[in-house]
Amino acid sequence: MDEIRERIDDLIHNRPIVFFTTVIILILFLIGLVVLLIQTSPSSAKVKTEKEIAFTPDEEIMIPDAPDAEKDYFPSRATESRWSDAELEKWFTYPNDKIMQKLEKSNDKIVDDITGNAP
Repeated sequence: MDEIRERIDDLIHNRPIVFFTTVIILILFLIGLVVLLIQTSPSSAKVKTEKEIAFTPDEEIMIPDAPDAEKDYFPSRATESRWSDAELEKWFTYPNDKIMQKLEKSNDKIVDDITGNAP
C-alpha cells in the first residue's frame, strides 16, 4: 500500500500532466460507463391511470359551442366520392394564367434542385 502511495506522489510531483491526464481519462470512462448503463437499461412500462375512451366512427359528432367555431361548417365522417354541382360552384375556383405560371416556376425550381448539375 505504501508503494502505491509513493508511486502516486511521484507522479503528482514529477509528472503532473501525466497524472491529471490519467485522472481525466478515468473520470470520462466512468461517466461513459454510467451513461451506457442508463441508455441500455430497459425502460419501465407506463401505467395508464385514465380509462381510454373508445372511438367509434358511427357516433354523432359533437360540435363545441364556441364563439370562434364556424356555424356553417360541420365535419362529416361519411365523405362522398364526388362533389355535387352546388359544392363545385361554391368551393372550386379555376386557376388563372398567373397562378399557373407561378406553379410552373416553383415546379421547375424543385426539379432543378433535385437534378442539380446532373448531365
